[in-house]
Amino acid sequence: MKLDFYMQTPESPFWKNGTPFGDALRLISSCGYDGVEFLPHCLEKMQVQDITRLTVDMGLEVICVATGFLNTRYGLSISHPNESARRVAVENVIKCIGCAADLNAKFVSIGLVRGKIVHGLSYERGLTNIAESLTECGDYAEERGIRLLVEPENSYETAFIHTVEESVDMLRRIGLGNLGLLIDSYHMNLEEVDIPTAMRAGLGRILHVHLADSNRLAPGMGHFDFRLFLEGLREIRYNSFLGIEVSPSPSLDIAIRESMAFIKRIT
Repeated sequence: MKLDFYMQTPESPFWKNGTPFGDALRLISSCGYDGVEFLPHCLEKMQVQDITRLTVDMGLEVICVATGFLNTRYGLSISHPNESARRVAVENVIKCIGCAADLNAKFVSIGLVRGKIVHGLSYERGLTNIAESLTECGDYAEERGIRLLVEPENSYETAFIHTVEESVDMLRRIGLGNLGLLIDSYHMNLEEVDIPTAMRAGLGRILHVHLADSNRLAPGMGHFDFRLFLEGLREIRYNSFLGIEVSPSPSLDIAIRESMAFIKRIT
């Protein structure tokens, strides 16, 4: 399995006081990663051509573009009870899909943009809104050669779809061939009763995997059992990318280096 590293794009305020974006990509490449994933901060300010040039120069494949910023920065939600508000969210997910296509990425992930329960929204109505929204987004993504990934996330962060089983139910409900699952060790550690069993429930639908330790730090800096996790992936014959999605602590450079070193030690 290949490794990629999840990072913010250079228009993010994160880069003002940290390792320069190009230097971070250079380190990711030199450590032996095969790809990168991007969490944009503002699509209108992204320099897509510059990012593409840098990733190509570093020999890095762009794997995925995340939509989480649409919720954390703008408060957008594809489950929102107000049709106009939901329309804005869908249109922005579609913009992310276009951005991913321009970056030659494989996937767009659907996580926090699912939103939380707000006044006037029932759980079932929220699921219906998500299904309808993702059907529209999925149709557009298929035209651009992009696959959408539904990511089960913990109940502290979103009100909808916390487990692999719930995610599979949503995929069945939508019924589009270009939707799949993104599973994340951090969220599974919080939500799944038995992780290997959950993986088996997602057999054939898991298209991408994120790794982070129990404290969202680099693998090996917490108490999550990554050997068992990787055994579960081998059992279901998963052989695509493992994406490192961790907090850049104690520094981005350390997170990049230590994540790769740990995975090499246990594989």
